[in-house]
Amino acid sequence: MTKDKDNKPSREEIREYALKFLNDKGFNKLALAYAASQEAYGKAGMQAAHDFGYIPAMSEGGKAGDMIRQALLESRDDGELYSGNVSEKGLIKTAYNTLLNSATQVKVSDIAEKIRYDLEKIPEAYRGLYMEDLLKKDAAEEAKKVGQALMGAYQQVFVDNGMADALNARAKSIPGNLEKILNPEGGKD
Repeated sequence: MTKDKDNKPSREEIREYALKFLNDKGFNKLALAYAASQEAYGKAGMQAAHDFGYIPAMSEGGKAGDMIRQALLESRDDGELYSGNVSEKGLIKTAYNTLLNSATQVKVSDIAEKIRYDLEKIPEAYRGLYMEDLLKKDAAEEAKKVGQALMGAYQQVFVDNGMADALNARAKSIPGNLEKILNPEGGKD
């Protein structure tokens, strides 16, 4: 691992690590569960995000599994085995916040790719920059505007695509659930 003079990871190493979170399907499902609880998708949307996002994320391993394991271990009272408490809401909120923080640690081109936006439509001066450079308090107003627009678009695309996937999975499960109700014996005579 390349370190700078203060023994910190390089920006590129931080970017690579952040991209692992942004690309981890299980972790994204945990984050989606929180986003769904905050958006106006109603009870059906929240249930779909739970059943087809949150629950499957528990067994997918990867960054989601790492986060769950870490939360459980860190919740222990003075290191005593099985003494901790983990809040589901806290877990999914942490996942969502980690996802958003990760989005600030990558390049503008990474976010454009994630939201399928033509990089050529972004002012050339910003294309190779890191998102955090555009979002700094002391950044130029135009840079802030571009950074905030990209972050807003990323959040909306993340939630809308995630909810579309969850609702589609829910819709596809209906015939199978109906079959179980109408034919509980599974076609046995």
